[in-house]
Amino acid sequence: MKTCVQCLEKNSTYNNIYINNLCGACRQHNYYLNRESRENDLSVILNLAKKKNRTYDCIVPVRADAEDYYIINFLISKKINPLVVLVNNYFLNDIAWQNYHNMITVFDVDSVVYNPEISSYKNLVRGSLRKFNSIYYPYKSIHHAYIAQLASEKKIPLIVWGQCQPIEFSGKYRRSDNLRVTNWWIIEHELSGHQLDDKFFLSVNVNKNEAKKYTLLDDFEKKNIEAIFLSNYMLWDQFDNNMHALDFGFIGEDHVSFYDSLENAGSSVYYNFHDLLRLINTGKSKIEIHLSRDKRFCRVRKEVLKDTDLTKFLCYQPYPFFRDFLDTTRSGYNWFLENRLLRFKNLIKEMPENNIKDYITIFKDIKTDSPRKNYIKFHKGI
Repeated sequence: MKTCVQCLEKNSTYNNIYINNLCGACRQHNYYLNRESRENDLSVILNLAKKKNRTYDCIVPVRADAEDYYIINFLISKKINPLVVLVNNYFLNDIAWQNYHNMITVFDVDSVVYNPEISSYKNLVRGSLRKFNSIYYPYKSIHHAYIAQLASEKKIPLIVWGQCQPIEFSGKYRRSDNLRVTNWWIIEHELSGHQLDDKFFLSVNVNKNEAKKYTLLDDFEKKNIEAIFLSNYMLWDQFDNNMHALDFGFIGEDHVSFYDSLENAGSSVYYNFHDLLRLINTGKSKIEIHLSRDKRFCRVRKEVLKDTDLTKFLCYQPYPFFRDFLDTTRSGYNWFLENRLLRFKNLIKEMPENNIKDYITIFKDIKTDSPRKNYIKFHKGI
């Protein structure tokens, strides 16, 4: 087990390449970036996208997140007309839906909400949870498949994503690398090497017509579509970028055991059951990732919580996911608890032992709200 001398993050599946006791993410953070050259590269891509008289210059896939506000505002400032697309994962709460409708209203952009057939989608989530210990693989599969299909149908040449996690979290790539989202990228980085195949669809009772919607068929190059990350072309400060969303009416979410109230605000699972699964699968919770990020940017002193067991700040309540989304019985949840979650059973409780916000206060003055209803299938209007 190695520890980075800059951010104090311990070796894990996110940061597994250490050179001179410096993790990959910190190496890329310190990497000299020729900003003028990369900005010119980005300008060329954006100008090519708006070269022809199309209704839309690009697609921006969104999650009703603070980052989405930053991306759309940036593109509009470059005179790019985006089509905003939300693929519904059915995990959103009322905060997310309010932020989404506020976003498309404030920026006056056209938008599409795609709702997967919910019974098949739930079957896939159940199967993904059983086989891969993840609830996000079906969403990520249909998200990328639908976005590519829509771009092809409407002849939109560009898809713009925000943060590239393999740069920001592991330093696997450099900002000088010309990265593109391809089918390989999706399987390797989004699906952790797994692919939803015919055998999997059959095992969860999803018919062929529905299965096609989750299948990555033709790669992006064959459709003359480029899919880029903005963070591949500029210095990327997630905290600072997300803070700009507040100027446009974005509402953060108050979390019981996490201090970042902006990233993925409005998700019923992201800081709850999904993060518990992340902890099981990678040995690292989001709280450690956020701490490492904020130490790199010198917002948090690296000595803070240096030798502290971070699990004392964590608490998870997975049962509502089984009850409100999976529609399982209490006995079914108890089986999963005893057979899959037993090692972290001590973290399943109402409140954490200690409040992380007493130690990390950079979000203390941000307007936040608590969700009134989770797992909202669809919500129209602000």
